[in-house]
Amino acid sequence: NKENTGFSKANNQALQLVKGEYILYLNPDTIVPEDFFVKCISFLDKKPAVGAIGVQMIDGQGRFLKESKRGFPTLWASFTRLFGLTGLFPHSKRFAKYYLGHLERNATHEVEALSGACLMVKKEVLDKTGGFDERFFMYAEDIDLSFRIHQSGYKNVYLADTTIIHFKGQSTTK
Repeated sequence: NKENTGFSKANNQALQLVKGEYILYLNPDTIVPEDFFVKCISFLDKKPAVGAIGVQMIDGQGRFLKESKRGFPTLWASFTRLFGLTGLFPHSKRFAKYYLGHLERNATHEVEALSGACLMVKKEVLDKTGGFDERFFMYAEDIDLSFRIHQSGYKNVYLADTTIIHFKGQSTTK
């Protein structure tokens, strides 16, 4: 595009051109390991109920990025996050619901919401749910898509078996 049409619209344009069985949404400020595709596709091949996966993400300093696994931003999850309860009780199932702090980061789990920075979705699932909602220019479109995948009866899974580096925020400066 000659102008920035936003994350959702640009990715939907690409979705119209692809023919693969799996679609990977991957931010340009990421580095994937050599075994990334083998692990992700192998997992999805074995799990017909899974519609999408996200993986463990770390920043350039090696710190775990909490948005790798998230709950939906319900009123309670948003309240606890905004008012600092999540920070006070980062591993609580009750107070750290948005970042699912009670779930072990080194184990694979079914989750509610995945990050658009690294999101692999079965094409058949996108055919049913549609791509990203273009009313979202950037941010929260991944939560919306995760919600629609979940509503369609598929599972969203955080796959801990592989890790990518995400230089968070770098793609927004370009």
